[in-house]
Amino acid sequence: MDDFNDVCGKVENNFLDKNQINSIIHNDDNQLIIAGAGSGKTTTIIGKIKYLVNKGLVSPNEILLLSFTNASAKEMKSRVQKEIGYEVDTYTFHKLGLEIIKKSINEDINIYSEGLSKVIIDNLLYLLKNKDYYNKFMEFLNNYIEIDFKNYYEVLFKVSSIFETIINLIKSNNYSLDDFKNICVKSKNNLIFDLIEPIYENYNKFLVDNNLIDFNDMINKAILYVSENKYIHNYKYVIVDEYQDISKSRFNLLKALRKQKFYKLFCVGDDWQSIYRFSGSDIGLITNFKKYWGNTYISKIENTYRFSDKLAKISSKFVMKNPNQIRKCIKGYSSNIFPLSIICGKDDRNCLSVLEEKLKLLEYYSNVFFIGRYSFDIDILKLNDNFYIKYNKIEKCYEIIYSKRVDLNIKFLTAHKSKGLQADYVVVLNNKNGIMGFPSKVEDMKIINLLLDNSDNYPYSEERRLFYVSITRSKKKTFLLVNLDNKSIFIKEIEKMYLYKRL
Repeated sequence: MDDFNDVCGKVENNFLDKNQINSIIHNDDNQLIIAGAGSGKTTTIIGKIKYLVNKGLVSPNEILLLSFTNASAKEMKSRVQKEIGYEVDTYTFHKLGLEIIKKSINEDINIYSEGLSKVIIDNLLYLLKNKDYYNKFMEFLNNYIEIDFKNYYEVLFKVSSIFETIINLIKSNNYSLDDFKNICVKSKNNLIFDLIEPIYENYNKFLVDNNLIDFNDMINKAILYVSENKYIHNYKYVIVDEYQDISKSRFNLLKALRKQKFYKLFCVGDDWQSIYRFSGSDIGLITNFKKYWGNTYISKIENTYRFSDKLAKISSKFVMKNPNQIRKCIKGYSSNIFPLSIICGKDDRNCLSVLEEKLKLLEYYSNVFFIGRYSFDIDILKLNDNFYIKYNKIEKCYEIIYSKRVDLNIKFLTAHKSKGLQADYVVVLNNKNGIMGFPSKVEDMKIINLLLDNSDNYPYSEERRLFYVSITRSKKKTFLLVNLDNKSIFIKEIEKMYLYKRL
């Protein structure tokens, strides 16, 4: 501890806690830091880089820092440079893949970034005109999904979501269609293969015909060029942020880089916040870290600086009901305020009326997140004329103006988009029991689990983590809007496990 303070002192003008310092000063070949929500993981990463550079263990140009979004990579790069006075190579995995490809071949790379969901829906609309495909599609709906067939949009949205997850996992695992077919045949999921095959082939044909590659292809090509030594790296330390979002293809890229030339690995993540399975992430890669990387020093950062000890206790018990999650003891600040309020009403309109009374009591200029499980949950607010919705093109988000408290800074976010953000108060809008409720009822399909590490088979496991992410965005209190006659299983669980205030 004294060594760290002598070498680094403060990090971003803050003294780090014992958990953070302990994680930083170790210099093992493999390190995994399990960091709780709001625990200062980014500051810990910056502290690690500062320690390595100031102690003379590596030069800044021998460090590779990887994150998962352009925004987080840009922020990390800026914060590191401000703290140590030097630039460090900071990329998303996809940007790293692109850099590797560009340095390996002399060709222009055209990236398809429009998203897979639209491609799937367009293909479904075309394929469903075929009688044989239509019959198989209806059989799939009857066997796998409880859904209101009158709601055509809901059917397409949900099925496209499932198919998108499957196709992303096929590509992330670098499987061929024959590989996927064998998995489907062995697991008696032939029907799913028959539905996926034409969409997968049409999608790949579209990419080839237009000289495009998607993000999964980008990583897979980068792996190939590294293994062929067309690209040679010079890194001695690789630091990975948000490791819980790692996919098989990203893992394979890290492995290929290390096979080419050894580097020390420092990963920071929170398995409780692993919520991107639909884009290929595999929670087993963090929960079974030693299985994939060998001997590893694992430590935990368990002090959260965002929310109270009460919310820490409630949210931790909720997410750890899944026995596959890593055990943690998150500690928050002391508070006498109960952090959850369940707002009950006979329907959405009535819930909003009760919510209005709560919003009127909030401190002036409070920041508030309205969080939906789906993007269309924002439509709930249209039932009350006192809420005005406008889209902010600069920040690319929806802002909500509440006419009776225009001072409040209210934003609507999906649960996925809320990850990594925080507000004074949070309102979770959709807590219904249903196919499009929270939890979503169709995410836990056997074929999807077969494409993963198979360490995450607890019912609604990803949805449970997503709910945990939603309620832990608040610094003060989270409000849950609940229809009395249609409570989700998560709400019933919370009601059963805890005494709550119905405010």
